[in-house]
Amino acid sequence: MASKTINVAIKEPGKNIELLEIENTLQACQQIVDGYIEVLNINNKILLICNEEGKFNDLKRNFSIPGDIIFGTVFFCRAEEDSFSSILDEDIDFIKQITLRSYS
Repeated sequence: MASKTINVAIKEPGKNIELLEIENTLQACQQIVDGYIEVLNINNKILLICNEEGKFNDLKRNFSIPGDIIFGTVFFCRAEEDSFSSILDEDIDFIKQITLRSYS
């Protein structure tokens, strides 16, 4: 059963990661990314949730991942069966390294 709230790492363009507790609902996820969500599997444990149309909706560049540039505000969480779950303390350093990648 999915938790009612989860702990996530939010990354806005040009800002450092912020750790927040959010409602574990589609509406809350869409509000953070300002649109429809796209789920990217980062390493079989951690998920990156971004705006699926961020490149086309004039959102600001955020950071790069191999083969792609991420636009707009995103958040990181974990997967638990068919739902999102909280990131762990051990995930934070890994997430910080990902978001430090330049998009140039």
